[in-house]
Amino acid sequence: MRYRKVYSFLLVLLLASALLAQPVTTSIRGKVIDPEGNQIPGASVTLIGEAIPIRTAITSKDGYFTFLHVPPGEYSIKVELQGFITTEVTKVIVTPGRSAEITIPLRLGNIAENVTVVGGVPEVTPTQEELDKLFSEELDAQVENLQLPQGQILYNPPSEMMEQALERVEVKISQSLTEDLTEGLRGRGIPEVEKLLVGSSMKAILAGKDFEITALSETVQSVFSTGSTLWEWDIRPLEPGEKKLYLSIAVVFDTKYGNKAKSYPVMDRTITVKVDPKLHPRDWGRTLGTIAVVVGIVGSLLGIILALQAFFRRRRSTGRDVEP
Repeated sequence: MRYRKVYSFLLVLLLASALLAQPVTTSIRGKVIDPEGNQIPGASVTLIGEAIPIRTAITSKDGYFTFLHVPPGEYSIKVELQGFITTEVTKVIVTPGRSAEITIPLRLGNIAENVTVVGGVPEVTPTQEELDKLFSEELDAQVENLQLPQGQILYNPPSEMMEQALERVEVKISQSLTEDLTEGLRGRGIPEVEKLLVGSSMKAILAGKDFEITALSETVQSVFSTGSTLWEWDIRPLEPGEKKLYLSIAVVFDTKYGNKAKSYPVMDRTITVKVDPKLHPRDWGRTLGTIAVVVGIVGSLLGIILALQAFFRRRRSTGRDVEP
């Protein structure tokens, strides 16, 4: 019995020694998100470290990935997905008995980029130039994928106006190339019709610093497969001279970037308007004074002429009376 106890004690010591000899491992768990914070499924996540062979996982439908039995140490994680910037997170520190959690944001694009982080969420602050490029790329991709149809636009700003006089300017957009856009126009400007790319949602803006412009319709409106959509403005030129109006037309999209990038320009026009001066009240007074002077001079001349005619008539009449 005594030997059995000794053997059991030695067996426990051997098992404990074997367990202690094994390295203590933990796990790395994380998620991959887009710029809006939405989880990205199907991304390839590669774990790189000196203590283990290279391991790869694919993010789940909820955007999560997990690496089990990871020894303590320093690791790098590379995330790749077509259409997004390849991002490598370095200096991910794993400590004994504590799992590491990390969130990796991806940005749209096709270039590789390294992001440094220490066991947490990488801080990625793209420049405004990078953001503008991403916005432009996404909008271009949407235009290409949607294959926007060619429609037509009518616009009718006047080429000549009177200072302070109110005029109506209209824009009509249709997805149909056969639609008659000239029907029912109220503005007196000569209509111009052009072809352009048309989407289901369009934005029209009329601007000009030398004009008082009042929009009579919503800036963004729907354009349907039949009929046409109308934009209207009342414009009033503030001073005489050659002035500029600027007309901008864009297709509007819903993008991942919200209001930061929603429109794709399809037409921009600069329109020259000749504005004639208006007679002000002081000008009317001067004009009336000038007219009065002219009328006075003409009246005086007429009076002189009439007086001379009367004088010569009397003289002729007197000359006939004294003849023998």
